[in-house]
Amino acid sequence: MQKNNIKIDKKTQNIIDTLVRVYKKPSFSAEFDHLTASLNTQKKFFIKQELARLFKPFERTIDMSRESKYKVSEFSWNGKRFFLDDIGRRIFLLELDKFGEQYTAGVFEAVNNAEIYARFEKQFLYEQKIKEFEVQITELGRTTKRLEERLYCAKPIKIIRQAGEPIDAVTSNISRSGCLLRVKPYAILQQNEIFEIDFSALTSQFAFDKQPKACYQVKFLSPTPDKDGAQRVGVQLIDKNYEWTQFLDKYVLENRSSFKVDITNAKDLAETRLLEDHLLETSNWLMVFANADENKLKQLKYVLTNPANKNQHDFFVDGQNINRLNGVLLRLWPQLTEKSTPIVVVRFEQKGEIHFLAATLKQLIDNDLLKAFCLFANKKGLLQLFMLRKQSIDQRQLDEIKFNWFKSAKEADQALQPLTEINQIISLYPLDQQTSAFELFGEHTLKPDDLKKLSAFRCPSIKNHVIGHFDIRPKCARQEMRYFYSTAVTLTIPENKQAINGNLIDLSVSGLSVQLPAQLPAIADTLEVAKVLAVTIPKFDQFGERNAIHNAFYKIVGINRRSKTLHFQVYNSDQSDLIRHFMRQLIQNNRAKLNINDQYDKFVILQKALCVAFITNYPSIAFGISKSPKKIFEVSRLLTSDFNSVELASLQKLQSPIQNQHISVFQLIYDDKRNPPYLRSISRFVRNKGSCDDEVAFQLIPNRVDIAKQARAGANPRLQNQFIRKALQTDTLKVFNLKIQPVAHNSTQAIEEQLAYVSRYNRHQAENIKSFASKLTGILEVLDNQAFWQTLGSYDINQKDKAKN
Repeated sequence: MQKNNIKIDKKTQNIIDTLVRVYKKPSFSAEFDHLTASLNTQKKFFIKQELARLFKPFERTIDMSRESKYKVSEFSWNGKRFFLDDIGRRIFLLELDKFGEQYTAGVFEAVNNAEIYARFEKQFLYEQKIKEFEVQITELGRTTKRLEERLYCAKPIKIIRQAGEPIDAVTSNISRSGCLLRVKPYAILQQNEIFEIDFSALTSQFAFDKQPKACYQVKFLSPTPDKDGAQRVGVQLIDKNYEWTQFLDKYVLENRSSFKVDITNAKDLAETRLLEDHLLETSNWLMVFANADENKLKQLKYVLTNPANKNQHDFFVDGQNINRLNGVLLRLWPQLTEKSTPIVVVRFEQKGEIHFLAATLKQLIDNDLLKAFCLFANKKGLLQLFMLRKQSIDQRQLDEIKFNWFKSAKEADQALQPLTEINQIISLYPLDQQTSAFELFGEHTLKPDDLKKLSAFRCPSIKNHVIGHFDIRPKCARQEMRYFYSTAVTLTIPENKQAINGNLIDLSVSGLSVQLPAQLPAIADTLEVAKVLAVTIPKFDQFGERNAIHNAFYKIVGINRRSKTLHFQVYNSDQSDLIRHFMRQLIQNNRAKLNINDQYDKFVILQKALCVAFITNYPSIAFGISKSPKKIFEVSRLLTSDFNSVELASLQKLQSPIQNQHISVFQLIYDDKRNPPYLRSISRFVRNKGSCDDEVAFQLIPNRVDIAKQARAGANPRLQNQFIRKALQTDTLKVFNLKIQPVAHNSTQAIEEQLAYVSRYNRHQAENIKSFASKLTGILEVLDNQAFWQTLGSYDINQKDKAKN
């Protein structure tokens, strides 16, 4: 056999590589003539000779066991045994495709070529890093509140197709939201096919209002048949049938002892609920719930805040404690035609009153008023930049929320009744880092003509309409029935014995609410949520020794400073049981005289409905950051409310395709120029556990293994802006805003009921859930802010000014 020890020049090698792909095809002669037209006969002959040699069948196999530093495994092909690592196998399969699925000298030489191997190794190592940070995608608000147990039972069912004869099949396992079937003949059903399933054999001992039929959709088809020729088919329930789901819950529970039950996915559900709870507390998205008619914004109903975004809410509150968001959004509404719109708002004071200017970034650039807007903000007030996203809610979506979160139609209708008045969700995200693009250098003057033009962006003051402000946590966590009871009450601060007199509004077994006097003493300003006070109700002294409400310790769980009311819960101490017992007896003995106070119950229902809507319609993506015994940190569960979100679409373009409900966040956190090789913001958070902001920009150059990136945290803002503008010029930009917030606590209180249930049947899984909760340190929120940079484009405030001069 001819040895390939002749050095071939690069041009000739490129021609040979091109001709390899067409060597056995009819087009070879034409392609050969075209590529070798300028070559002499000797060179042409050499190329044909080399191609013949490369395509010659080869007998010797390849064994990489001694040379490879990676795991080597046996690989069989056409009766030949090879021992290859993952890189060698990849080269082998690609070369086989080039050489017409034949094992030839060309395949052998390519696999053993050090230069080719090094090139593929670089790609392999890069892919391994990407794979290391793969996380499971969890769709928010789509998983049921109950545990998704799988009951392994074989029951005959009948598949009723929309077209064709009914099919007899057998269940393999059943859960609340789906089941696995065994269907014959193989491949009779299609992916995503929808049909009804008749479960009469399963439900023969139960009475139903309707027939025991439910609508399912095919989500999984096994690629190979079982030994008996049946195909395993996974189907998902798509009916909004509360009676059927309640039956399935009951059936699984009652048959636990008779059949094998799989509870392993309880861990997934519990972890998701924990992350949802932390996301509610840490998200920077300020969500506003509104009612709109066609292109007109009719009314803002509610705004939902948490500790992380409270400052954004307060930005819109004027000196009279009136939320001016309604006027701001009313001014902007005709311009909000896109799903994502960057907006600029200025808060300023004039003649002792707070006013606002608001415009979309596109408006200001199109009218050449961005510089004037910024100058006005610098001299008169405060500028804030937001990404605004809006989405509509229709009845179909509302029905989906109800079915995913509640056990019965009655419970769902009651809980989400407040949302029936809402058909628009408007979400605001602060772009604090991007305001560096608006920084003015040198002396600038605000021209009178520009000032006059800015008056068009002034927001109306709508003082006869109040937006309902809700925090993500109820201002009182009392669950029992509350009863009106009016009498004097004394609140004493244990540390200094100072007393505040008030009046009892209502009481329950574990709590009470108090109205403070109109003229508050100065000490009242020190009261805050979680503070413990000693409560005395003088009227109850008539009960003598039985009275437990004399310097009884209660914890403040809610403060309404506007109405001057406090909400209390019994503080857990050695006296708490006595206090609850006394209040229970008091209510029982006076029940006929007491009227129920249901106002707060309505408040809690509304507050919960808004939280459910926030999670179900979360506008971007986020994932958890956890402590790790082996690495600096771990990432867990990417949260999204929409698999078609712009963030997921952009992330997939960064070499992170979605595979089996997993995606890699490697590009968002990795930086090989640093040690340890993570973004500066990530390292800071891991070290200090404090809130961190960052912006990561990428320039996507085709066919490059590594992607050029630039992070804002710790870098010169000018360099970041220059990198982004350069990528914009070639339409290769992807850019994300990152916000890392520490979790406030590591408790499992949000999933106590589920955890107790899991612990009862699988203690090991319960311990895994507790371990997950204890290791979670932060939530990283990701926003695709490409809309901002694309709108801003090459516009530069300072350069624009120079151009005019």
